[in-house]
Amino acid sequence: MERTYTKDVTVDKPVLLKGWVHDVRVLGGISFLVLRDGHGTVQVTAPKGKVPEKVAETIQKLHQEDLIEVKGTGAKSRAKNIAVEVIPESITVLNRSETPLPLDPRRVTKANLDTRLDWRVLDLRSPENLAVFKIQAKLIEGMEEYLRKNGFVQVFTPSLLGGTSEGGSEVFPVVYFDKEAYLRQDPQLHRELLIAAGFD
Repeated sequence: MERTYTKDVTVDKPVLLKGWVHDVRVLGGISFLVLRDGHGTVQVTAPKGKVPEKVAETIQKLHQEDLIEVKGTGAKSRAKNIAVEVIPESITVLNRSETPLPLDPRRVTKANLDTRLDWRVLDLRSPENLAVFKIQAKLIEGMEEYLRKNGFVQVFTPSLLGGTSEGGSEVFPVVYFDKEAYLRQDPQLHRELLIAAGFD
């Protein structure tokens, strides 16, 4: 079965989810976990007696940010603010997180800036940070679409050069296929060549 993303979970359809444990709640006769991937979150509901006993035991041992795989079926949720949930058939732990975590990606407990930068990979998992990158991507997409509609041609100029293109500035040398090359200082020269070639 191909992987299912949280945004694609629908009622009565089998799913194969992979993601991080965003939250876990274990009550008397029912257990819940919220699974998060790059597209959002989905609630996994495990009522006692309706799921394998091993599933309930696995949920009880889960920690925030454990990486898991969930096989199950989408179902209509009884909760007012949740349209679809997943009833699990099996849960596999792919990787355990260290406990306690150095910071909380859910932002329930706030961390100072130094901690967030030291543990950037965890900080970037927060929905707020994900939203920033998605908004940025949409802005760039809109700009590119506008330029294409108005006859612009997208070109990619070299980032490595065999020599310096401008004098008087420090350059960063690198070894490229056993030869010395330099990181481009500015794409101006190549843009001028393109204009002279008729790319106006």
